[in-house]
Amino acid sequence: MPVTTEREEYKDLITPVKTVRDCVAGEHVVKAGGTLYLPLRFSSETEWYEDYKQRAKYINFVGRTLHGFLGMINRKEHVIEVPPQLEYMIGDCDGAGKPINEMITDILSELMIAGSAPYLCDYSKVDPSISAYEEAIIGASARFTRYYFEDRHNWHDQIINGHRKNVLTVLKEAIWEPGEDIYERKAAIQYKTLALIDGSYMYETRNKEGEVVEEFALPLAQGKPLNEIPLVTFGAESNDSTLDRPMLEDIAYLNLGHYINSADFEESCHMSGQGYMVIDTGLVDSEKFREINPNGVRFGSRGGLCGQGFSAQLLQLSPNSQPMEGMTKKEEQMRAIAAKMISPTTVQQTAEARRIDSASEVSRIETLLSNAEKGLERLLGYACDFMGGDKDKISIKLNRELFPETLTPQEITASMLMFDRGIIDKIDVRDRIKRIGIVDPERDDSDVADGTMLGIGNDLES
Repeated sequence: MPVTTEREEYKDLITPVKTVRDCVAGEHVVKAGGTLYLPLRFSSETEWYEDYKQRAKYINFVGRTLHGFLGMINRKEHVIEVPPQLEYMIGDCDGAGKPINEMITDILSELMIAGSAPYLCDYSKVDPSISAYEEAIIGASARFTRYYFEDRHNWHDQIINGHRKNVLTVLKEAIWEPGEDIYERKAAIQYKTLALIDGSYMYETRNKEGEVVEEFALPLAQGKPLNEIPLVTFGAESNDSTLDRPMLEDIAYLNLGHYINSADFEESCHMSGQGYMVIDTGLVDSEKFREINPNGVRFGSRGGLCGQGFSAQLLQLSPNSQPMEGMTKKEEQMRAIAAKMISPTTVQQTAEARRIDSASEVSRIETLLSNAEKGLERLLGYACDFMGGDKDKISIKLNRELFPETLTPQEITASMLMFDRGIIDKIDVRDRIKRIGIVDPERDDSDVADGTMLGIGNDLES
């Protein structure tokens, strides 16, 4: 079995994931897909297909939804705690200067687009004979390597001592090989095999022909081999080896249906948007007609028609509203799926109604955030294996305040009344108005005790 072998469930998801990626990328990629996304009605219509495709309008609802969700999640800072040995990862977790907050955004984005996101914790290659002090001197450190859904094409799990463990994963890597001179680089593919062999983690590298480029190596963590593969496959539904479907898949297919309706609507406008002139020449022969109308037939503001013994009329087709109705219906469906983030609502709703209306989507985001937290804590745990440090000091809390909290004048008045009657304490009032942004959350209570909050002034000190 070659190193390029692909699992069946991986093959089943390749097309849906590519579809979502293309939809997120935008109109230029969707239109480049040609008949894959905008099919021909008849095989004989190839001559006019390019015009038909160019008139179509692809509105990127999928991309807007993705960036809308990410904006909601990133509207407030995440809380990340790590032991001192891993503090460098806050600002550089991949060895190329990427902050861990950006990595979190990458993870969430890939889960929405592809349903899974593999990340490998790796350690700088060093001579195993040198000491930990010497490793620190040369800057050896743990780092995270990002892979995409398409890169993890084969894997195998096994029950070991009552626990399911990943014992084999094959990852595809894109590399650059030297060209004929220092300016030329050639793209190439290689495959990294991660495996548990005799209970220890090892890896090897092969080229696309299956030839070994790097024989199995045994990475050491604090001088000892690892007893599991330091790979975390984040999932939209669960963090395990099984593949989850893309979160944005349904919206992507609706978006493509909207695109097809748009093509038909624009074609209808182009073909029948203006009237057809129909002329009955009567007894006038063609030569006589050309003689009295040497510039051809013009009508409306551009000219007129002269002659005798014949008649003319303008035919205007009834508008075809079906494609537009189809587009409108799909927009409504996409709004429902994406928690009404595609376009702003014009209907006034209470805060509770908005929360209920978007409950199903928020629950999916909650699962997404929970999986990202657990997976990242596990990945940082692997980094502790390499760098040392207390794993119990690792804590990831992603922002869950997706919607900005607001206070109506009535709620402000009620808060003041409850404070005056001793039902709530001043700290409760301050915490709430800090949370909604009326007062900078970074300000200390002593800084705002002079009357800057709600106009209450020093009453809060009583």
